[in-house]
Amino acid sequence: MRSRTIREGSVGLLVLLGLGLFGGIVLWLRGFNPTNQSYQVTLAFSDARGLTDVSGIQSGAVVRYRGVPVGRVLGARTTPNAVEVDVEITPATLVMPRDVAIEASQSGLIGETSIDIIPRTEVPATLLTANPLAADCNNQQIVCNGSRLEGQIGVSFKKLIDTTVQFADLFSNPEFFGEIRLLTRNSSKAAAGVTTLTGEVTTLTKSVKQELGNISAAAATSATSVGQSG
Repeated sequence: MRSRTIREGSVGLLVLLGLGLFGGIVLWLRGFNPTNQSYQVTLAFSDARGLTDVSGIQSGAVVRYRGVPVGRVLGARTTPNAVEVDVEITPATLVMPRDVAIEASQSGLIGETSIDIIPRTEVPATLLTANPLAADCNNQQIVCNGSRLEGQIGVSFKKLIDTTVQFADLFSNPEFFGEIRLLTRNSSKAAAGVTTLTGEVTTLTKSVKQELGNISAAAATSATSVGQSG
């Protein structure tokens, strides 16, 4: 009876250890680190035309600061005029200036969309050791936990396709070619006019030179005559 109890206890202990190990592996794969705190920031992507498209950004997408991975996307949601993306920045000791450029870019034809944070100014010396998680975090100069920043759409394959289609539509438009032909014709006429004008100026210059020569010769003859009569 006692040995049976021991066996059952051992089996239960092994099950618990297995579940704990499995849970630890899952947390490790998800980047959980109890000694490495992080803070969250909301990025809002919008434009004046309301045509915002973040190219299907997914949870887990990389967030880079100065080109170095410093976090990941937690989730994205759409609003009537914008897309809001929640990101996690690690470690919590990373101090970023409030004045930054944020771009959501697609890395390739089938590459995932990532977010780049590029500082426009330096962090003030007095805030280099600030804590973004602190309740008194200066939200006007540095990025704090819960800050909301405006982003913009960077390079994307969809944007490239849209631009290519626009160029194709433009070059296939008969009116466009009509304008090009008219411009070419007018340019040819203008060039011919310039050539004619240049020839006329050259002829006029020669005439002026000839007249000046005649005047000089006449003046010399007059001077000689006056000298002889004197």
